[in-house]
Amino acid sequence: MKKIILVVVVLCTSLLSKTQDLKIYRPIDVTVKATYKTGTGDLMTYVSSNFKQPIMCVLDKVKTSLRMRFVINEDGSISNITVSGCESEGICCEDISAACEDMLKQMKDWTPAQIDGVKVKQWGEIPLNINNAG
Repeated sequence: MKKIILVVVVLCTSLLSKTQDLKIYRPIDVTVKATYKTGTGDLMTYVSSNFKQPIMCVLDKVKTSLRMRFVINEDGSISNITVSGCESEGICCEDISAACEDMLKQMKDWTPAQIDGVKVKQWGEIPLNINNAG
């Protein structure tokens, strides 16, 4: 009987730790937030230097706002990229979303979030305003 209880306790503990590994935290739920290099300034510089806007969107004078959401993993890599909020007509939103995803996939140098000294996954979000109208 003791062996069965021990096996159940070990199994439950193992499942609980795996569930915690899958959790993705919001920035307000961690003790140390994930950061890009030295902070927001470096992040803004990276986005402005590396976002390759599709030429048709420039020629069509697209004006839109969107939000890039992603996970910053325990090793500082990026995954689970989604782009939402693009309100431009035509194919430009698909092209812009693809350009955003390509840019984020190349992004390195994240310091992961921590909770009590343990590295954890955290949601990241970057807003992007595009104005080719003027």
